[in-house]
Amino acid sequence: DVDAGKPIERFRFEEPLRSARVLRAPDQEILVAGGKRSVFVRPLGEDRPPSPYHFPTGKKPKGGTNSAAVYGDYLFATHSEFGVARWKLSEPGSIATLICPEATAGNQTTRGVTVTPEGRLYFASGPSVFSIDLTREPLSPVQHMPQAQGAVTARALGKALVCASCGDGQEGSVVA
Repeated sequence: DVDAGKPIERFRFEEPLRSARVLRAPDQEILVAGGKRSVFVRPLGEDRPPSPYHFPTGKKPKGGTNSAAVYGDYLFATHSEFGVARWKLSEPGSIATLICPEATAGNQTTRGVTVTPEGRLYFASGPSVFSIDLTREPLSPVQHMPQAQGAVTARALGKALVCASCGDGQEGSVVA
C-alpha cells in the first residue's frame, strides 16, 4: 500500500510476463502473473517469492498466458498455444493438466478465462466462446457463440448474457 507509506515490492520472474491480476483464492487474495511457460502465484501480504505452476513441456511458445482465474483449489489459465490449463493451487511447481483440448485444437487464439461464483468457466478459442461446468465431471465444453469469421478478441459476461467482439471489431454477438 503505497498510500500507507509501505515500500514497493519487486519480484524477479523466471521469464517475461504476459499478464498479471489479483484474484481471490479460497482463503486469501493472490497475485497471478502469467508468462510463456509458467504462471506465477504469490499470496498478497506474505513475504516469499512467487511460486511457479508450469505448462507442459515440449513446446517453444511465442506468446504467453493471457488470462487466469481461480475456482476452489484450482487455478485456470488460457494460453493460445496450450489452450485451457488447470493446476491445484495447493501444488506449486506442478505441470498443468490441459482441459477440453477438443475445443481449442487448431485455433490460433485461446483467451479470456473467467469463472463465475457458481463454477461455470468461460473462455474464447478461435471464433467461439465456450463454457465448462466445473461442478460436473467429466469436464465438457459447451459452445455458446456461433462461429464467427474472425477470432474472438474480447468477451464480457453478465448474469444472463455473453457478449463477444471478433476479428477487426466490426463483428460481434450477444447471447441472452
